[in-house]
Amino acid sequence: MKAGIQLNRVGINLALLMAFLPLSSGQGRDEVGQNIPNEKSSASAISGYEEELSVDFGGGVTMDLLLIGPGSFKMGSTDGHTDEEPVHEVALSKAFYMGKYEVTQEQWEVVMNSNPSRYKDPEKPVENVSWNDCLEFIEVLNQRVLGLNARLPTEAEWEYACRAGTTTRFGFGDSETSLGEHAWFMDNAEKTTHPVGEMKPNAFGLHDMHGNVWEWCDDPWHASYNGAPVDGSARLDGVEKLRVLRGGSWRSNPRVCRSANRFFDLRDDGENDGGFRVVALSAAAHGAFMARRGGEDPEMVSIGLRKQLLVDSFAIEQLENLTFELGEVTKANDGRPLFVADKPWEKKSFGGYATVIHEDGRYRMWYNILSQAYAESEDGLQWNKPNLGLVEYEGSVENNIVSLEMGHGLSVFKDPHETDPEHRYKMAYTGKRVRAALGFSEDGLHWKKYNDGNGVTGRAADTYNQLLWDEDANVYRLYTRTDYKNKLGAEIEVRGNRGMVNPDVKSDPTNWTTIRNWLFDREGTEEYRRRQIYAMTDWIYEGIHFALMNVYEWPQDLSGGDFDSHKRHERDTINFYIATSRDGDSWNLDWVYLGKPVIPRGPDGSFDKDMLFSFSSILTIGDQHWLYYTGYGERHSMSPRDPGIGLARMPLDRFVCLQAKDEPGVMITRPFELAGDQLLVNVEAPEGDISVEILNREGEPIPGFTREDAPPFQGVDELRLSVSWQEKKDLGSLKGRVIRLKFYLREARLYAFQIQENTIDQ
Repeated sequence: MKAGIQLNRVGINLALLMAFLPLSSGQGRDEVGQNIPNEKSSASAISGYEEELSVDFGGGVTMDLLLIGPGSFKMGSTDGHTDEEPVHEVALSKAFYMGKYEVTQEQWEVVMNSNPSRYKDPEKPVENVSWNDCLEFIEVLNQRVLGLNARLPTEAEWEYACRAGTTTRFGFGDSETSLGEHAWFMDNAEKTTHPVGEMKPNAFGLHDMHGNVWEWCDDPWHASYNGAPVDGSARLDGVEKLRVLRGGSWRSNPRVCRSANRFFDLRDDGENDGGFRVVALSAAAHGAFMARRGGEDPEMVSIGLRKQLLVDSFAIEQLENLTFELGEVTKANDGRPLFVADKPWEKKSFGGYATVIHEDGRYRMWYNILSQAYAESEDGLQWNKPNLGLVEYEGSVENNIVSLEMGHGLSVFKDPHETDPEHRYKMAYTGKRVRAALGFSEDGLHWKKYNDGNGVTGRAADTYNQLLWDEDANVYRLYTRTDYKNKLGAEIEVRGNRGMVNPDVKSDPTNWTTIRNWLFDREGTEEYRRRQIYAMTDWIYEGIHFALMNVYEWPQDLSGGDFDSHKRHERDTINFYIATSRDGDSWNLDWVYLGKPVIPRGPDGSFDKDMLFSFSSILTIGDQHWLYYTGYGERHSMSPRDPGIGLARMPLDRFVCLQAKDEPGVMITRPFELAGDQLLVNVEAPEGDISVEILNREGEPIPGFTREDAPPFQGVDELRLSVSWQEKKDLGSLKGRVIRLKFYLREARLYAFQIQENTIDQ
């Protein structure tokens, strides 16, 4: 049996995001998004929440994880050691799954093909494992079960889960005499570990949070909580060689087993009283928890008339013999650049950070030349660089320069939320002291500065700065680069990304709330040597956030040789990936860790062979998506790189598909209320077929809409295939009912489906 994931439901039916991606190497630990607002709740309100996630390793070996809801708690204690102080409030805004038990020896053996434990027993916790060993286990586990996104808990997550809503010394109260009912420790363990789950669980349903084996956490060691994060995240600074352990072990006294007690060890050292448990899928868990807490029916998914792109499992209940596959693009102009740097003022820098907008029958481009330049086109292929007469360059205003001050790291957007014509166009760019700054314009050419041109963020905003309006969330979003070099004590520059929100940029351009700072670190804190998020923008389409990620691969690694403008290199390069999210915060990074860029770099001798930078957004032109980009013919650390601006195109909505290959596949949606009477599907099956069955809420076929009533559509390749049945031409008779869709695929790719009213026109 292949590794997979199932949900054991207690009132909740949650499709696991990306759980059925094909097995492959490389997988990260970031979240997969659900469109759930950040809310806080008290820990007591969620005690006893027992939603289970069961990971099937095959061979009868499983791992159970429990849903831990968001909340706040007091971390630390004044009744212990000084390293437990100061006591501070921590608020975890998103739910997560945590291992119901410590990782067992049989689980370790299935994943790692070894057992380092001293006290051998398949049901006992694995021990004699270092922090590094745990990360290796998690990396292999994530490779086998893509979409699990397992990782070690942060120290704050661990204590929050251990306390389970309590403020007492232990997760069950203050009494040391009761510890023997909940923990294996020095008084009852008889100098050995014991099978997991034999003792009473805490209020969250977690076993052995006290005793049995110490449990590794993600955080480096600190001797106090001064400066500790208050959002539940791991600390990035600290003693890198030392990592935190919590919970005590079979050889510990009661004081050491307290919820607040802390310990540490060398990250590469394993002892026979040290193990771990995992956490996983924080964003998906949050979606399940918030749906139930809000009184909503957690099985239901809200679809309405919005197109459902199958880039994740948001609307999916069940998959059989289907895998998620990335869509394919075709490069325009036979893979050659549309235009290049051919003006004197373009020689220092060209392209990289740029935007194209299609409006009033013309294409408008703003692009970086260390300052800001402008181009226009009637067809998006042949470009003109008009003499704007706005900026003097070497004694002449006959150039296409828009601004000398507002240009580097730029992105432009036409604000659909804005009612004041003077602020119709907005821009983010690198301002003074390397901070993101904002501007506005009536025509996109004559710009004024918000905040008197001063920065609105912290420093290191020297790659893409993007400002956009999020209609669903009713906020402006700002994405910029941030820096981690000093926090990590790294020997090279380490780039991360910062996401912020502001309800009204015009009234207060500085009122930004940081939602998240992040960097690639699933493979450990030294992953920056393998990959960095160089720059990122967000394109929102059909309710989905598409992160256009420029990922710096093997930074400053010049082992590929000296300067060579012909040879394609594989290190010190930049690739363009997509990631998706339902909230603009929690990104599914599977395509990055699978090494599948949305636009591949070119072959030897091509202008885009070594680096490929996305423009800030994607255009939808008719039945295609247009992805402009800047290509470079040499690596990041080399020059000259001879950049050029290129274009790749993709059929409408074909970003990601569910593909049936050798065996026929099935996909069943979560139940939803039918809001229209037409079902359209985007499907590619030139050598195969597709059919659709309509099920009731309970999953039973509805007469007249069964598979027997739905002859397969064979040899189709359509963006808007209108589905019908023998006696039922549409879904009108079912409108208003709760239904499910069941798709049958053979040698086919399914990209999207949509419910519409009365018409098949998009």
